[in-house]
Amino acid sequence: MFRLARLAPDVRQLQKDSGRSGPPRGGATDRAPREWQPRGGSFARGGAAGAVAGAATPFRGRDSRGSRDSRGSHRRSDRDDRTGYDRYGSEGSKREWKVRGMTPPTSTNPYTLSQRVKKHLDRYPDRMTRPQVDELLAIVRDVPPDMATAPVWNLVLARMGRDGYYSAMWKSFNEMKKRGTNATSRTFTVLLNAFAGVAHSGVVNDSFAPASKPERLTLERVRRVYDLSQAHIRAMLKAQTKNEGSRDNLGVAYPEDHDEMPTLLPSEEVSVWPTNAYLKFLGRYGMWKEMEAVFMAMDREGPLAPDGATYYTMLNTANNVDHYHRSMKDDSLPAIEVGSVGRAYWDQAVRSGVEIDDRMALAALSCLAAGSPADQRVAEELIPRLWDLSAPGQPASATGAKGKYSLPRAWDNLPTFSLDVRTATTLLSTMRRMGNKSLVAHYTRLIADGPLARNADLALLRVFIHNLAFAGDADGASTVLETFQPPSGSDGWPIDVYLSVMGAARWAADWDIALSTFRRMVALPPTAEGGIGKYIWKSPNGRPQDVRGRPWVPPRPHPVNPTAMGLLFKTALAAAKSGIKPLRAATDIYEFYGPDTFFEVRTSAGVVDMNAGEAKHWDLSRRDYGFIGDAVELARDLEVAAERLAETPRNTEDREKHEAMRRDAARVVRIWGKKVEERGDKKPRPRFLRSVE
Repeated sequence: MFRLARLAPDVRQLQKDSGRSGPPRGGATDRAPREWQPRGGSFARGGAAGAVAGAATPFRGRDSRGSRDSRGSHRRSDRDDRTGYDRYGSEGSKREWKVRGMTPPTSTNPYTLSQRVKKHLDRYPDRMTRPQVDELLAIVRDVPPDMATAPVWNLVLARMGRDGYYSAMWKSFNEMKKRGTNATSRTFTVLLNAFAGVAHSGVVNDSFAPASKPERLTLERVRRVYDLSQAHIRAMLKAQTKNEGSRDNLGVAYPEDHDEMPTLLPSEEVSVWPTNAYLKFLGRYGMWKEMEAVFMAMDREGPLAPDGATYYTMLNTANNVDHYHRSMKDDSLPAIEVGSVGRAYWDQAVRSGVEIDDRMALAALSCLAAGSPADQRVAEELIPRLWDLSAPGQPASATGAKGKYSLPRAWDNLPTFSLDVRTATTLLSTMRRMGNKSLVAHYTRLIADGPLARNADLALLRVFIHNLAFAGDADGASTVLETFQPPSGSDGWPIDVYLSVMGAARWAADWDIALSTFRRMVALPPTAEGGIGKYIWKSPNGRPQDVRGRPWVPPRPHPVNPTAMGLLFKTALAAAKSGIKPLRAATDIYEFYGPDTFFEVRTSAGVVDMNAGEAKHWDLSRRDYGFIGDAVELARDLEVAAERLAETPRNTEDREKHEAMRRDAARVVRIWGKKVEERGDKKPRPRFLRSVE
C-alpha cells in the first residue's frame, strides 16, 4: 500500500496563493516559469543560487526521470512533487517493492541490467554489426561497475564470440576485469567456447580444420584463459565454508530486495566445463598431443574428472585426426592407432560411470571401425547391443543377443538407444569403413525395410544407396532409387547417388540397371539410341506417388560427364554374356554427345582441349587435374571398346571409324595420362573440413 507523504511547504504555499486546497492539478502550478527552469542543477532567478525545497531528501536508488544538482545529488521527479508522494521515504519503498522479484522500474541492478542486455540481443538474431556491438557494450558501460556482474558480462562476451568479434571480445574481457568484476568459471568457459567455434557447452564442435592453424596470438590468449580458469578453480577449492563463496565474488545477479537468496557454494565454481571447452579448441585444429596431455592431467574422480563431453571430444578428435592423416597423406598430424585409442577411452568412460549417450557410442564405433580386425570385431559386437538390432545370422526376434565375440564384463550394463534418422545415418556410414560387405548389407536392409525408412531424409536415403552399392547389391540400390521421391524435390537425386548405382551395376555386369540409371540421370533422348523424339519423364513405379505417399516430382537432369560415360563403357565391357550389343549402344551414346563434350575440360585456367595433341604447361590446380584424370580414364575405356568393335565391324566404314576412335583415345591417354601421373604425388592444398555427421 502506498503511503502518502505530507505536502511539502512549497506546495502548500502554492495552494494558498492560488486560493484552492488539495494537490495541484496537472502539475501546472508546481512548475517554475520558463526563465526559472534550472540550469546546471540550481533553481535560481537571475543567477542567484537557490535550492529546491525537498532537495535534501536522501537518495535511494537511481531515478532516470530525476536530474542532478550541482553537487551531484539527485532531485525527485516532478511527478513525485505533483502527487505529494515521498517516493524515497524510509518505509514507503520497502512496502512498495516488498514483492519478491520486483524492482523499482527506474532502478538499475544486475537483474534489470541483464534483462536490458537480453532484450538487445533478441533484437538482432543474426550476426550483429560493429555499431550494434558498440550499443551492446554501452549498456554495461553506462552503469556503475558493481551493477555489471559476471553473468551480465557473460551474455555480452558470448554473443561477441558467436558473431566472430574475437579481438573485441578479448578487450571486453580485460575491461570487465579492470572494472572490478571477477570472472567466474562460466566466463572462462564462454571465452574458450567462442575460440573453439561453438555457441555454448552443449554444442558439439563438428568442424575439423587442421590445415588452418590458429594464429600465435590467438593460441596465446586461449592458453592464458585456460590457465586463469585453472587458477580460479584452485582458489575456489581452498574455500572450505559456504560463506567464503560470496555472491559478489561469483558475480551472480539477483533482483533487488530479493529475500531468501540462496547461498552459492565454491563447489559450484569447481567445474570441468573450462577444460572441456579448451579440449574442443585443441580438437578443432587437430592438436592431439596437447589434448592427451590435458586429459592425463585431469582428476580421475570428483568434480574435475572427465565427464561425457570430455570422452566424446577425445573420441571424436581421434577419429578426425586418423581420417585426415589417411585421406590427405599429411604428416603434420600424428599417426594414431585409432582403434586401440578409441577402445581405451570407451572402456574408461564405461568404467568411470559417466553418462553415455548415442553420440559418444557413435564416436567410439567410428574409432573401432577404422582400427584393426580385433577392434572391428568389438564394433560388430557392440552394434546389436547398443541399438537392440538383430545381428547377422540371427532371427529378427533375437534383438540385442550376444554374438560370437566376448566383451568385458564391465560392458554388460551398457544402455540401449533408440534408432532415429540421424543416428541411423551415422551408424550405417560408419559400418562402411569396416569393409565387411555382408555386415553392411544386413544392417542396411534391416533399417531400409523397417518403419524408420518412412521418415528417412535425403542423407539417410543416400546412405541406403551407397551402402547397398558398396555391398554389390545393384538391384537393391536401384530399387531404393526408384522407390522413394527424394526430399530435394525438383533437384532430384545428387549425382553421386546415380554414379554409385552405376558403379554397383558395373561390378554386377548388369547393363540394364546401368543404362536405365544413366537415362534418368541425364534425361537421355531416344535419338541417342537410334530412336526418335524427346525424353519423356515417367514415374519409376508408374504411379503418381511413391511408396510413402509423396507425389513424384520430375527432376532436373544432370549434365553428362566423363565418369558416368566411363561407367557405361565399363559395364558394357563387363556384360560379355550379352554380346556386343551393349558395347555398340554405349558407343552410339558417346557419338551422340561427341568427343568435345568429354575431352574439352573447363579449368580455372580456361578450356583445355585434350584432343589438341599436346599438353600445354598451364598452372592447373589439383581439382583441374582431377577433371582431366576422369577424362583420361574415359579415354582408356574408349580405347578398349573401340578396339573390340573394330574386331567385329558391321562393315568397312565401321571398322575405319572405330580404328580412328581408338587412335584418338590412345593419344589422349599417352599425352595427358603422363601429366596426371606426374601430379599424383603432390600433396593436397585445399582446406580439409568435414562433419562428424
